[in-house]
Amino acid sequence: MGNRRRKAGPPAVVVGHDWGAAIAWHTALLRPDIVRGVAGVSVPPMPRGPVPPMSDARERFGEDFYQVYFQQPQAAEAELAKDIPTTFRKVLAGTPTGEGSFLGRFAVPESLPGWLTEADIATFTGQFATTGFTGGLNWYRNLDRNWELTAAWQDAPIVPPALYVIGEHDFVRNVCPPGHAGKSRTRPRPARSSTYRTAATGHSKNVRRRSTRLFSTSSTACRGPGTAPHRLPYEPLLPDHSG
Repeated sequence: MGNRRRKAGPPAVVVGHDWGAAIAWHTALLRPDIVRGVAGVSVPPMPRGPVPPMSDARERFGEDFYQVYFQQPQAAEAELAKDIPTTFRKVLAGTPTGEGSFLGRFAVPESLPGWLTEADIATFTGQFATTGFTGGLNWYRNLDRNWELTAAWQDAPIVPPALYVIGEHDFVRNVCPPGHAGKSRTRPRPARSSTYRTAATGHSKNVRRRSTRLFSTSSTACRGPGTAPHRLPYEPLLPDHSG
């Protein structure tokens, strides 16, 4: 965004997945002057709540919730780094078992799905063997501070046109179910928005399967006021709020 501002280029369409979606939503919230459209995959635009996120997470999910577990210094780092290839096999393609430690709740897949290759696993392993997992985990450890720093935007709407896409089997639907934000928070959804569910997709497969089409469609859907979004071949998960 800083480079775009210095170059005085046209407003951008910002697209993100998972925590990248949270960054995309906040970019549109904080800088609508340089964002002409925003799209998020998996993680919806979550309004700023009345209490810090970790307090909310503990109340709703308990101390075993993964985001709460990640608050413990070095605990998650040690578990994730013990066997990095297995970590990514479990997290990206494992079947949830619902028991044990964070990784213990996933079964190692007998084979990788078509959208994930051994080369992908090797790339992730090489990168995280060098960097470690602390940088990524620190995002979770900073959630309450981010909440504190955004107090001035309490109840502020996302102004640019918005597109939200989630997989039919994405676990985020359990963490951020439709209607949860409306029960505990007051900020409305983006004024001009559409929500779509992609059939037979999960949390990561959603990105690999649809990313090229999504990025192209996001640019079309966010052309500006008065422009109807391109109709994606996805079944809506929530009532369509286009316009």
